[in-house]
Amino acid sequence: MPFDIPVPFFLIRHGKDWVAFDTGNNAQVAVDPVGYWSKPVTDAYMPVMKPHEEFKEQLKKLGLTPQMLHAVIISHGHLDHCGALDDLAGTNVPVYIHKDELEVINKSVESGKQTAYIPADFKKLGEVNIKTIDGTLDLFGDHSVIVFPTPGHTPGHQSVYVQTGEGQRLILAQDACYTLENMIANIPPGLAFDIPKALTNTNHFKVMTFAGMHLVPPHDPDWWNGKPLAPQKFKV
Repeated sequence: MPFDIPVPFFLIRHGKDWVAFDTGNNAQVAVDPVGYWSKPVTDAYMPVMKPHEEFKEQLKKLGLTPQMLHAVIISHGHLDHCGALDDLAGTNVPVYIHKDELEVINKSVESGKQTAYIPADFKKLGEVNIKTIDGTLDLFGDHSVIVFPTPGHTPGHQSVYVQTGEGQRLILAQDACYTLENMIANIPPGLAFDIPKALTNTNHFKVMTFAGMHLVPPHDPDWWNGKPLAPQKFKV
């Protein structure tokens, strides 16, 4: 039975700097999803999206434009997480992608096939200030925003740890852990490049929650029900 799932991207404030984690769907998805993604893709995953929900339009809620961002972190190249990459074209904003994920993206563009990677999402890839990661990245050098590899869903998937000013420690898992059930019952994501690696992530996340961190599961409708959204301040 079809059901709606949330597709979040995040804006993290560090002092006067803003960092985005993922960019959501491409703007064209709200206008012509079948034409942009193709019918085979939308037969499996039909977006429920309005034009104002696109990445750069959402930035406006906080008085921001893409070029004002300090950095953008991309969890992986799938259509619902990297779709608005073209909003960063022509800016100097560093966009951090794992090197293994960039290899997959380049191969998908070369193939021209419409899969979970949409070639048109990367038509302006050469105009984006791509910075590759191979391992972890402490973005500000103070352990407040740490990018770490979580391969399994895709070869170069990465998640983000955030220490908030209120002392909350968040795991922005993205597709390394779709829902809380994935972690609690150790169930891999529905789409996985490497299931053993995906299960390693859910086990690691479980241990991290035992240590007092809060997992933020991206596609869990029950978990997101009632959660504050931008421009409100996020709370778990």
